[in-house]
Amino acid sequence: MVETVEIGNVRLARQPASVIGLYEDKPEMILVGSEILQRFAVHLDFDKMQLTLTPLDRLIDQGAGSIVPFHFQDN
Repeated sequence: MVETVEIGNVRLARQPASVIGLYEDKPEMILVGSEILQRFAVHLDFDKMQLTLTPLDRLIDQGAGSIVPFHFQDN
């Protein structure tokens, strides 16, 4: 559990986290889990290989996206 996670100007308190050396040569790359994805709208730009997170209360629906349901076997 980490005290806070800050993404841009959004601060999330008491978030579960794991630290692994998956991308040791690229420290700017991270894996995000359901705890983060449940709180943000996600924009994937495959050409740029970029994921953009927008807090749900700041999302402006432009009708160009799709809702992708997540189904977990465990949690």
